[in-house]
Amino acid sequence: MATVKPTAFNSGYVLRQDSGEYGGSRPVFVELKGIKNDLVFPTFGMKLLNPFPQYGKMFAGDLAEFTVDGVGYLLKTYGLSKATLVDDTTIYIKNDKFRHIPNVGDVLMKAPDVVTTTGKAVTVLSVIDEAVDGIKSWKVTISAALGVLDKDTVLVEAEEAGDDKSVLVKNPNTFIPNDLDFIYSPASSDSDFNGARYFIAPALHGTAWEYRMSPIPPYVETLNKSNVKGWFIL
Repeated sequence: MATVKPTAFNSGYVLRQDSGEYGGSRPVFVELKGIKNDLVFPTFGMKLLNPFPQYGKMFAGDLAEFTVDGVGYLLKTYGLSKATLVDDTTIYIKNDKFRHIPNVGDVLMKAPDVVTTTGKAVTVLSVIDEAVDGIKSWKVTISAALGVLDKDTVLVEAEEAGDDKSVLVKNPNTFIPNDLDFIYSPASSDSDFNGARYFIAPALHGTAWEYRMSPIPPYVETLNKSNVKGWFIL
């Protein structure tokens, strides 16, 4: 009589799924006539040193700081949807389909008028979806108050948390040419075997509609080479 062997069995499995919302399309770059090479690219790209730590997205028309070392930074900007009081450690950041997503651990500060001006930088402790005054927003808890800020004030990444700190992106000199999703956890350092590394080829020159770009900090607006009001040119 033949021996019947037991059939193989499944001792367990992992099911992972994520959901997202397609943001739609938003033409950012001006379609100039008679010019076929308005978006001009360098001979090599760069490794992004400040990817979003969790989920996030950068958009066509975002600005970045490119260096000849082949590395650089994305200029992440955040617009306040509600004014703050002097002691507020809860702030509201505008949240729509074309906004940078704040993440726990981000270090933010008020964007200065002049790049060399330092300021207070704080750490993001929590982020939840919560509308305020009828505006879709992220409710963000920060490690310390940033003082009195008006609605629509622009926040940017800082080098580190503390007093008298500088902005992270000092010389935004390139455009991001297309949208890119950040869906993988980034590597913590060059020696980290695990984690994703993000690379992008930014455009050295371009003409964009300002109102379709991410919020432009005051110190960055001074870099605008356009003589046409409403356009931003690098």
